[in-house]
Amino acid sequence: MSKYSHVMNVFILVGLAFLGFQMFQALLAPDSFGQYGRYRGDHLLEASSLATIHKGDDYCLDCHEPEWDMADAKHANVPCESCHFLPKPHAIATDKADPAIKAKADGGKYVKLELMPIDKTEQPCLNCHIFLPSRPAKFPQIKDQAKHKKDGWKKTMGEVDTKAPCGRCHNSHFPKAFSKGVA
Repeated sequence: MSKYSHVMNVFILVGLAFLGFQMFQALLAPDSFGQYGRYRGDHLLEASSLATIHKGDDYCLDCHEPEWDMADAKHANVPCESCHFLPKPHAIATDKADPAIKAKADGGKYVKLELMPIDKTEQPCLNCHIFLPSRPAKFPQIKDQAKHKKDGWKKTMGEVDTKAPCGRCHNSHFPKAFSKGVA
């Protein structure tokens, strides 16, 4: 027995663990793994077969043109789905619907399936307006939310409510106009 046999045992143990891991990974990896680099190739087919939820502004404008018309230049290029995320379809085209749904359509292009969920917290606004030093200096950003709410409420409402969402003062479609007293 040499004086370095314990070191050799550690190397052998590490080598066996590595080989065991490689064999375990090879047995569990799906057949399409590695088709496109270190990715599972079947994922592309699975992802493309999912129903499309994000439809784009044209989908919204068919029914919501007044909201689009009132959007000021600052938010005119922001897609509707940036703020109004659709977790599932909000409306369905009447030509793709079954006869029972077509009867409810009243001649319109779309049938409303359910109400649009609207996140009335401050998070949709903060996705773009939280302070980041890399943004242009002229871009409206909130550096200190508590101070912004405290000073803003004193100025516009005459009171302080630091728990109020952004929409309590700002209309998201026309943010320069203050919505005094609107929840």
